[in-house]
Amino acid sequence: MLLMLPPSAAYAWWGVGFSGGWGWYGPPYPPPPYAYGRAVPESWAAAEIHVHPRKATVLVDGHPAGRARDFNSAYSPLWLRAGEHLLELRSSGYMVLRIRVRARSRAYYDLHYRMEEGAGIDPRSARMAPSGKSAPGGRL
Repeated sequence: MLLMLPPSAAYAWWGVGFSGGWGWYGPPYPPPPYAYGRAVPESWAAAEIHVHPRKATVLVDGHPAGRARDFNSAYSPLWLRAGEHLLELRSSGYMVLRIRVRARSRAYYDLHYRMEEGAGIDPRSARMAPSGKSAPGGRL
């Protein structure tokens, strides 16, 4: 006797139902495959921001975007349109750090900074270039 089962038999089972009859329980097809990956949409760039203190406020072109801790992983980066942007990091008791980023389309940046205690604007702001990495062949 040859028993022919559909390919989805690995995801379903035969059994006794509540009505007392034998039947097919499970989906008629196998679940779709899925995977996690880091894909950046076209004409956008992603920036992963690691800053001390983590509660620093992030401003993009003068508009508040959130806290630095909101953008410190590959699963929740700061999304930037391609082009030049000014990122400001502010926290009480620390100097304001300004970072100029030239975001390229489909690039991924990993930024690491430590803010200095004090008041005013951090003197590193004028001469500092982002230490992030972009897609191959990309520039900051």
